[in-house]
Amino acid sequence: MRFKLRIIEKVPHILHEWWKMSLNFISCISNDFIESILAFSFKWTEFFVENMGYFRESINLTSLWWILPVTVLFIITFPLYYSRRTQNRLKRLTSNIPGPLTFPILGNIPTFAGCDLIEFFQKLVKLVNKYGSVVRFWMGDKLYVVITDSESIEKIFINKSLFKKNSSVSQMANGNGAVPDDDKWKIHRKIISSTFNSNVLEQFMENFIKNSFLLTENLKPIADERVTDIYSYFCSCALDIICETTMGTNVNAQMEDDPEYKTKLLQAIETLGETFKKPWMLNDWMHSRKQDFEKEREFAMKHLHRFVNKVIDDKLASKRNGVRKKDGSREQVEYVQWVRGRELSLLDLLIRDEQMKVDEIRDELSSLIVAGTKVIALTCSYVLSLLGVHQNIQDKVLEEQERIFEPDMGRPPTTSDVNAMKYLEQVLKETLRLYPPVPFLFRNIEEDMHLENGFTLPRGSYAVIFNFMTHRNPEYYPDPECFDPDRFSMDCPTVNRPYSYIPFGGGRRICVAYRYGMLEVKTLLSTTLRKYKITETMGGIERLEHSLQAGVVLKPATGFNVKMAPRPIKFIPSIFRE
Repeated sequence: MRFKLRIIEKVPHILHEWWKMSLNFISCISNDFIESILAFSFKWTEFFVENMGYFRESINLTSLWWILPVTVLFIITFPLYYSRRTQNRLKRLTSNIPGPLTFPILGNIPTFAGCDLIEFFQKLVKLVNKYGSVVRFWMGDKLYVVITDSESIEKIFINKSLFKKNSSVSQMANGNGAVPDDDKWKIHRKIISSTFNSNVLEQFMENFIKNSFLLTENLKPIADERVTDIYSYFCSCALDIICETTMGTNVNAQMEDDPEYKTKLLQAIETLGETFKKPWMLNDWMHSRKQDFEKEREFAMKHLHRFVNKVIDDKLASKRNGVRKKDGSREQVEYVQWVRGRELSLLDLLIRDEQMKVDEIRDELSSLIVAGTKVIALTCSYVLSLLGVHQNIQDKVLEEQERIFEPDMGRPPTTSDVNAMKYLEQVLKETLRLYPPVPFLFRNIEEDMHLENGFTLPRGSYAVIFNFMTHRNPEYYPDPECFDPDRFSMDCPTVNRPYSYIPFGGGRRICVAYRYGMLEVKTLLSTTLRKYKITETMGGIERLEHSLQAGVVLKPATGFNVKMAPRPIKFIPSIFRE
């Protein structure tokens, strides 16, 4: 009992001394806390010795009284010491890069705290406009450098050592468990490139035409001047196309054979692309903790993978014997695609090549399905929304269509027809300039890089190429907010600046299927615009701009709400004429 009373009597004095030590501690960390911890200087050694003395003088009862706070202090400071050893170098090399105020430990997380995706995007645009073409952000212990000028972008893209994407972003976007290493990535890309090579693109036209006609038939019930979000219609169409052309399987998302299955698959594609809800989820540890609670995303990923795995299993069961040369060796992928292109899908090639495991094939196909569905649907929806505002440009698109298709406006397009749609291509490129579906391109910086503007991207940081802002730079595009397809005419010099226009990325990571995508989008738009007129876009450009949200893709939160009306019969494809 006496021992307990003695302890109680000492408590006020102990608290007083602890308060003195806390004030002393705070005064030491106010300015040079990080540097002091990193160096673990003699000053800090004296500080600990001095304050251990306070504890011993105050608590002559048991060593537990001073061991506990020392342990807590060690637990707090040791991770800081370990992580800041690396950060010290990054901070020193990027000390001249402008950016918003950083906070200890958190970095710039408070800058975006509480923002939804719309607010995050608007704030990021404002900060880039304020600080310039190269801006640094600390997200916890990760350094991200946002870059928008074409010179710096070019230097990043042409550097052969800088081709790796940020692993967390790739996993959030596609749901795959791992990003391929250098050797595997080269193999994967070589095989995929053979499928989307420009020499064999014509094999996809039949599929594009069939699904574009189904699309316009499905749009018929809403072509009565009612306000409709057209995105889901193009999403179903794009899903059918990408699954049929890459895997040789029919999903029939537009035919409504199994509405529940279609809904789940489309929901999975949407969910996997929308995990990037908060910028600080780029931190690997925080992202992994967040995933533990993302049951909806986990369900979506399993559903998509279950679908892809089933298709792969069916292919493996029916096509186990690969294409062989007479001597028994495996054919080169390019040769197989060229000779038997009309018989082989991408999945066939991946299986026959035998250089990829089943889970790697699944991840590649899942990534292509997500990207090939969302990017195509977004691009078509943006184009039609803009044409609903700019009726004069829509009229010019129809004039070109009439020149190409008359006297039979209803016939299906050929590859040469689509290639002749020069003005529609200008409209498409200008749309992609204003609204690139993928607004951020990430690169791991694996070696120090010195930019022309005097800044350094240090090893261990991440470059974020913000092409949305690059495309709206008045130095590259006069009156950049204006929708002007003539920028991309043959006589216009404004787009000749290297890497000022990068909707498909660049360098070794340039989109492998961008020619395929351009052909698909032009086919879908041509068929749709020959049958329907976009009479109005609700809220105009202002509503579209003010609701932009940038997760993995750039998408308006309010949707693509337009009014449509049937065109005169001469513009209706003959397949639909009664």
